[in-house]
Amino acid sequence: MKENGDRFVQAYMQRHGLANRTYVLVDRQTGVNYLLAGFLASSGVSCTGMTALVGADGKPIVTPIEE
Repeated sequence: MKENGDRFVQAYMQRHGLANRTYVLVDRQTGVNYLLAGFLASSGVSCTGMTALVGADGKPIVTPIEE
């Protein structure tokens, strides 16, 4: 994972076109994985959404924390 000293660490990033991005972030305190998606429309309007990633059992996906 790419560490930056902040609470969240970027574990994955995927580009979709020129300005759209999808990230998986890991909370360094809890290990919970989050999906962050950003979209920039040609009109200049942007929107971003973030949600916890869950497994088939409905429980959050957790990455073990390295001390």
